[in-house]
Amino acid sequence: MQAQNVKVIADREAARRQAHIPAGEEVLARAQAELRAKQYAQAHEDFRMALRYLPESAVTGKSYSAALDGFCESGVKLAEQRIAEGKYEESEVILNEILTDAYNPNCREARTLLTHLHDPGYINKTMGPRFLAKVEEVKKLLTEAEGFYQSGR
Repeated sequence: MQAQNVKVIADREAARRQAHIPAGEEVLARAQAELRAKQYAQAHEDFRMALRYLPESAVTGKSYSAALDGFCESGVKLAEQRIAEGKYEESEVILNEILTDAYNPNCREARTLLTHLHDPGYINKTMGPRFLAKVEEVKKLLTEAEGFYQSGR
């Protein structure tokens, strides 16, 4: 009786995992398209979801590996984007998540960027979101002033 229950549970789990594979493949394809379109935040979330759906097995080996590589790449691109916006803590959280054992502790790009983030002389952390907004405003005003100068006003 006990062995029969274990077999039923194992068969049910195998069927559940098998049913998730097509959904995982679909999410993976969507994530890859989003990565190519430079929609890094959405791609990163979809790669995470694909990794949940796709088991790490011989059947899904290539897809799982592609999802893992995409998760690393999209995460690094998203972290770089957050750094450019002055959101250093958020980028550090993203990079640390990539480097956990659950995902890819061997992602070289994430490790390198995290090292640069902790290096005091590599990234100027005094440039926060407010400062960057002011820089953009000054650029806009300078362009407008150049237009007035060119028109002779």
